[in-house]
Amino acid sequence: MNISSILVQTKPENIETTKKSLEESGLCDVFFTDESGKIVITIEGDDVKAETDKLKQIQNLPNVIDAQMSYTYSDEDFNKNEIKGKIDV
Repeated sequence: MNISSILVQTKPENIETTKKSLEESGLCDVFFTDESGKIVITIEGDDVKAETDKLKQIQNLPNVIDAQMSYTYSDEDFNKNEIKGKIDV
């Protein structure tokens, strides 16, 4: 399982419309908006390809100027850190 945060940029006058499109898309969860047109969302996928496919769909939504991954987490990373911590002890 992968989880990534994405920063979406739209025009300030399109925030509510874009937020609604994102929420109705079923691709993500919306967490934050501001008056400058920034929207913070998260996406989930079984792997990087699934997340990349969702990101491309989000980038193609109406009024989305830009959407870029900001942070990503995967179960694989967690498992490596968990194993490393046990070995280092």
